[in-house]
Parts: sequence; structure tokens; C-alpha cells
Amino acid sequence: MAAYQKRARNSKESACAPLQQQMPMLFPIIELLEQAKLTIRKTTDQLNQLMFELVVEASAENVASPRAPGASNESSRWYGMQPDVITLEDRKLRLIKPQPFR
Repeated sequence: MAAYQKRARNSKESACAPLQQQMPMLFPIIELLEQAKLTIRKTTDQLNQLMFELVVEASAENVASPRAPGASNESSRWYGMQPDVITLEDRKLRLIKPQPFR
């Protein structure tokens, strides 16, 4: 068996030298990743808002009949739209909710 040999530690300067040479190339990549993260966050927020609006509209259609342009049902009809705020766990979400009239 070979004897155990200790290696001399490299100084921090020699270990960081390759990284310091590549840093200027990494900054544009980091900026692109940050922009992509913001774009994804905005898109998911918009999709969440649309999803909530669709759920509220489906619920309103359950109470009143589905919308039919120009048709009027005596038992239930649509009154209009109203801005509303839904409180979620971490934020408030503004949306437009339909107003069925019974």
C-alpha cells in the first residue's frame, strides 16, 4: 500500500482565478435569468387572475342561466359586471366579477 501523502493547500487567489476570468461573461446571463423570472411571475399572475374570473363567472352561471345576448329569461338574467377584490394568503387580487340578477 502506498503511504498517505498530504497535499499542500492552494491559496484562495489561485482557486478563484478561473472564476474571476469568467465573471464578465456571467453577468449578461444572470440579467437574462432575472428578466425571465420577472416575465414568468407576471404571466403566472395574469393566468391566476383569469382563472379566478372564470371560476367566478362559472359560479354566476350556476346561479343564473348562461349568458345569451339579447335573450331575457324572466326567472334569472344578468345585471352587469362589478370590480371586486379577493384576499388571498399573501396578496389581494383585483378582478371583474359578473352580477347575476335573480
